[in-house]
Amino acid sequence: MPKDEVLPQTDVYAPYVLVGDEAYPLKRYLLKPYPRQNLTDEQRIFNYRLSRARRCVECAFGILVAKWRCLKTELQVNPEHVDIIVQCVCLLHNIVIDKEGYTGNIHDITPEKRVVISRRYNHSGIVGCEVIPT
Repeated sequence: MPKDEVLPQTDVYAPYVLVGDEAYPLKRYLLKPYPRQNLTDEQRIFNYRLSRARRCVECAFGILVAKWRCLKTELQVNPEHVDIIVQCVCLLHNIVIDKEGYTGNIHDITPEKRVVISRRYNHSGIVGCEVIPT
C-alpha cells in the first residue's frame, strides 16, 4: 500500500485503504462496517457511505469481469504478476471503452454474477483496531 497522504484541502494524514464487508477482519489497510447493533448516527452514516463505495467497486469489477473472462476465476500466476495483469486489463478495458463505447447496462450486474473472493486469512490484527475514523 502507498504511504499515508494528506487529504485534499486539509492537513489530515490518512492511510490508503481497501473497502470490505463485515466478513473481513479489521486491518489497518481495510475499512469494514461497524457491527449492526447499537450504532450511533455517525457510525450508521459511515456504514452507509462504505456500502455505497463497495457497490461502486463491485459494479465496476462486474463490468470488467463481463468483458475479461480471465478475471472470472482465480488467476493461476505468481502473486507478483497479479498487479500487472489487473493493471493491464484495466488499461485495455479503458482503451476499448474509448474506441467502442460501453454498450452494457450497469444494472445487469446481479449478485449471482459477482466474483467470490477467498477469505482464507480472515483474522483481525491489532493494528486494524488502531485506525479509527475521526
